Amino acid sequence: MFQLNRNLINKYNGTIHIFLLILVLVILFLYLGNGGEDGESKSRSTSSLKEWINDESSQVEQDDERLVQFVRKNHIFQANKLPYRFDNGDDTGNPSAGQLQSILPLLRKDPGGFYVEAGANDGEWGANTLYLERHLGWNGLLVEASPATFEKLIRKNRKAFHSNAALSTKPRPMIATFYENPTASIWGGLTYRFYHKNDHAVKVQCVPLYTLLLAINRTTVDFLSLDLEGSELDVLRTIPFDKVNIKSVAVEVINGKEGPEPVKELMSKNGYHLHETVGDLGDLIFINEELFQLKNKKGSQ
Repeated sequence: MFQLNRNLINKYNGTIHIFLLILVLVILFLYLGNGGEDGESKSRSTSSLKEWINDESSQVEQDDERLVQFVRKNHIFQANKLPYRFDNGDDTGNPSAGQLQSILPLLRKDPGGFYVEAGANDGEWGANTLYLERHLGWNGLLVEASPATFEKLIRKNRKAFHSNAALSTKPRPMIATFYENPTASIWGGLTYRFYHKNDHAVKVQCVPLYTLLLAINRTTVDFLSLDLEGSELDVLRTIPFDKVNIKSVAVEVINGKEGPEPVKELMSKNGYHLHETVGDLGDLIFINEELFQLKNKKGSQ
């Protein structure tokens, strides 16, 4: 009798195991058959997250991990190892209009340097960072908000991270409507003052610069170039300078609605020195205390 009961128990347990195995296989088949998560669910999830981070009532902080992950997944493109594809072929000069030339003697000359160029245009014409990348082996981040221009930038195969977001003028993410400026490299947030009557408008994801830096795990920047057609000051105001180490900054100010003085005041307040005013457009070059001491040391030699 005992032997019979044990056989029944073993048979029962075996049936349970087979049932559980079949159940697991069915679930696994359904899961993998939908790519782990069906495209509609993924789209819905991403859409919901995007709505949440851009909702002003959400008060999303610049360093919110959910925001950082969203930006990393949707607005950061890795560098590739393909050969450069420049319009000027093998021209290896410095296309910067004087901004980089002004600060270059104070910058590190080894491949460990890192740059950020916002308003990167096509990555070649007038590029303030191409020389650093091509000749000094620096890595960097190129930010270009215009969809059409970003496509040109990607095709140049620059050895840097790329982002198709716009730099936010507030210390939080937001969606902004940008209007095509036929004379500017990006569809800058303030250029609508001049071009708001044209029909070429697009809604663009705007992200604080600090968030972009966190998305690429970088908080030390040797050279920051801002050419945003008028929104430079507002972008600078979003930067938590106590959380990043930005050693030098080139700022275009000609299109700024408040002029150059507020930019100088803001940078001075955050410990920067005006290094030089460059070119006919009067771009401002700032350096931090470290480079200021180096400049003084070089000047005394």
